[in-house]
Amino acid sequence: MSKAPSAVGTDDPTAKGRGQQQGRGQGQGLRERIEHQWQLFASDKPGERFVNLHKRRQEHRDGKFSWERILFVGAGLFLIVVGLFFMAVPGPGLPVLVAGLGLMGSEALFMARGLDWAEQKLRPPVLKLKARWDALSPRTRLLFWCAAGTAGATAGVLLLMWWK
Repeated sequence: MSKAPSAVGTDDPTAKGRGQQQGRGQGQGLRERIEHQWQLFASDKPGERFVNLHKRRQEHRDGKFSWERILFVGAGLFLIVVGLFFMAVPGPGLPVLVAGLGLMGSEALFMARGLDWAEQKLRPPVLKLKARWDALSPRTRLLFWCAAGTAGATAGVLLLMWWK
């Protein structure tokens, strides 16, 4: 896989001769900008992704005050709180929590460094777990999800009973 350009203000190689510039949305829709940023993020080396994302966001901002930064930090904090709530009750807690941490990592260098460190430490065991999961039969996977759903529903009911 070829390394995508790391700076936001560079020409987009996928623009197919349209002469568009990456960056402040000149001639691009939101979806294209998000896809391009995801490609840059995914092409970065594991352990450097979040710091590089943070650097690209800072270059994009040019050191100026930005309501966008306040929005990203606020949305990140909100998603972290919602993710923690959904970890206690049945719901998509972990993905929401990770999304909130990612938004915070794009704005705070210490968070970006922490997320890169966590990715380095968690990547090998997660890949090993994924290989084991892929080796399971579809029937075993179904049984696992049924058991996990039952356990989650039971935990939710017990939590509601305790809450009253």
